[in-house]
Amino acid sequence: MTQTENEMQTYFRFHYGHYTLAEMQNHVSVDGGDDGGEEGICACESVSELLRNTVFTNSDDHEAEVVVLRGRKMMNIYDGVRIYPTEIVAAFKPRQFAAQAETIAETYEQW
Repeated sequence: MTQTENEMQTYFRFHYGHYTLAEMQNHVSVDGGDDGGEEGICACESVSELLRNTVFTNSDDHEAEVVVLRGRKMMNIYDGVRIYPTEIVAAFKPRQFAAQAETIAETYEQW
């Protein structure tokens, strides 16, 4: 099954700090590499995509966090997607996320 543009899906996001779902729903990611900067937050569609993304670091400094989100894809961008999040599924420290990447992918990725 392929995902359609507005179908609910699981996404992976790295950010500094801890945010509630409401805060993420009202936040617009600042990303100079795309033209969709008017709405949505940046995320990745797979664990491996996030691990390769330039934003990712496996350092737990500065309250870094990786969240697994359900949401609707708004658009593709050069290094991931912009989404409207509808549910926080799980949260990990970056070091834990990197160390358990295969298990996290098996548990949360949708195909």
